[in-house]
Amino acid sequence: LIGEKTDNRPRPVIVTLEKRETLLQLLRKAKQLRDSDKFSSVFLSPDLTPEEQRERKTLVDTVKGLRRDNPNGRYWVSRGVIKCG
Repeated sequence: LIGEKTDNRPRPVIVTLEKRETLLQLLRKAKQLRDSDKFSSVFLSPDLTPEEQRERKTLVDTVKGLRRDNPNGRYWVSRGVIKCG
């Protein structure tokens, strides 16, 4: 477990996998957790370097702005690129 212990929030867990393919399979199926009653509050995300974290945050902030300005549009980040559809 990592992060500070608090009374109201579970701490993150780091999982190390032997095969990259296993990691990719888990990340592809991570969206299915949202549909599960038991695991709807579980989130999976890849480990990012500080630079990747900053780039991702910039993209996510941009998408939030696009969604705010155009509530009927669909915007998301995929592989470091903002997509719309």
